[in-house]
Amino acid sequence: MLQRCFLFAGILLLASCATSEKIAIQPPSLPLEFTQTGSSELPEKWWLLFNDESLNQLIETALLDNFDFQSVKNRLEQARAVARKSGAASFPRLDGSVSTSRSLSQSDDQVKATTDLSSIGIAASYELDLWGRISANTGAAELDLLASQEALNAAAISLSAEVAVTWYRLIDQQRQIELLKQQHQTDKKHLGAVTGRFRAGQITSTDLLQQRQKVEATLGEIALAESKLKLLNHQLALLLGQPSTIISGAQIFPELPTLPMTGIPAELLNQRPDVRQAYFQVQAADQRAAVAVSERFPRISLTANLDFDATELFNNWLTNLAANLLVPIIDGGQRKAEVGRAKAVRSEALNRYKQTVLVALKEVEDALVQETHQQQWLNHLNKQLSFSETVVEQTRQHYIHGEMDFFRFLGAVSSHQKLQRSQLQAMRELIEYRINLYRALAGSWNVKHVRNQI
Repeated sequence: MLQRCFLFAGILLLASCATSEKIAIQPPSLPLEFTQTGSSELPEKWWLLFNDESLNQLIETALLDNFDFQSVKNRLEQARAVARKSGAASFPRLDGSVSTSRSLSQSDDQVKATTDLSSIGIAASYELDLWGRISANTGAAELDLLASQEALNAAAISLSAEVAVTWYRLIDQQRQIELLKQQHQTDKKHLGAVTGRFRAGQITSTDLLQQRQKVEATLGEIALAESKLKLLNHQLALLLGQPSTIISGAQIFPELPTLPMTGIPAELLNQRPDVRQAYFQVQAADQRAAVAVSERFPRISLTANLDFDATELFNNWLTNLAANLLVPIIDGGQRKAEVGRAKAVRSEALNRYKQTVLVALKEVEDALVQETHQQQWLNHLNKQLSFSETVVEQTRQHYIHGEMDFFRFLGAVSSHQKLQRSQLQAMRELIEYRINLYRALAGSWNVKHVRNQI
C-alpha cells in the first residue's frame, strides 16, 4: 500500500512539472519614441475631431447596421457561450432520471396480471483536476473570449475608418465633377473663339480639331468621374448595411485637426486592440498546450448513483459510490503528437503577436511620414496654383493685345485646370493619411454591447 502511495505521489510530481511549462511572451525590441508627435489628445471617437455631422451619422449607422460587424458581435457571443460551457466542467454534475413501465403476464391457469414498475435515480459525477487540465481548458476559453472582445473593438475602429475614407472620397469625387463641368464650360467658350478664328481663316483645321479634342476629353473625364461617384455610393451603402444610398447636396472637406500625441511605442501595445487580441491568443494557445500535456496523465473521477424503486420507496434503495481512474497506456503516440501540435500552435501565435506589434509600429510611422510629405506636396501645389493663375491672366492679356498666340493661352488654361484637380485630390489624400493615423493610434474605444458577464 505504501509503495502505491509513493508511486502515485511520483506521478503527481512529474505531472505538475510537465504541466507547469509556460511560454515567455515578449514583444520585439521597441524604439523609445515615435519620430513625430502632436499636442492634442486623441478621443475615443476620433472622427468627432472632424466636426462633420454627416460623418458622425454615417459611422453611427454603420456600427448599428453593418452586417460584417454584426457577425463579429455574433462570434463574441459564441466565445462567451464556450467560456461558460468550459467553466461548467469545474463543478460537479448532477443528473436525474425517471422511468416507468407496465408488464402483462399470464400464469398457467390463464390468470392475467399487470405489474407497474417505476424507478427514480440520481447520478452525480466530478472529475478531480489533479493536473490542471480542466482549469487550463477553462482559462483558454476565457482568453478566447477576451480575444474576441478585442476583435470586436478592432473591427469597430476599422469600420469607422472605412466609412470616413469612403465618405471623403465621395466628397472629392463630387467636387471633381463640379470642377470638370466648370472646366467644360470654359473649354466650350474657347472652342467658340477658335471656331470663329478658323472661319476667318486665321488658323488651320488642325488647331480647331485640337480644341474639339480637348472638349471631348473633358466630357470623357466627367463620365468617368460620375461612374466613380456611383461606385463610391454603392460602397458607402454596403458599409452602412443598406441596399443603396445617395448623398446629395454640397459637401466640403473638413479642416485638418491638430496632430495628436502619438505617445510612446510601449503604450501602443496596451491600447491597440489587434495587439491585445494577438496577446490573448498566445495565452490561450499556451493554456491549450498545458491541456495537451495533461491529457497524457491519469484522470480520476468520482461518481455516485442513487436509485430506488418508487413502488417500494422505503424498501428498495440502491446506492453506488465509486472512484474511477483512467490511465493512458498505448495510443500509438497520439497524445504525444497532440502535445507537439499544441506547442507549434503556441509558437505560431507568439510569432503572429510579434508581427502584429511590428505592423502596429509601422502603421503609425507610415501615417506620420505620409501626412508630413503630403502636407508639403499640398503646399507646393497651392503655390503652383497661385503662379498658374497669374500665368493664365498674363497670357490672356498678351493674347488680347496680339502679343501671344491664342494656343499659348489655351495651354496655360489647361495646365491650370489640371492643377485645380490635383489640389482637390491632394486635400483628400491628406485627410486619408490623418484617418490612417487615427486608426493606427486608436484603441481606448471599447465596444460594450453585451451586458451579461461570465
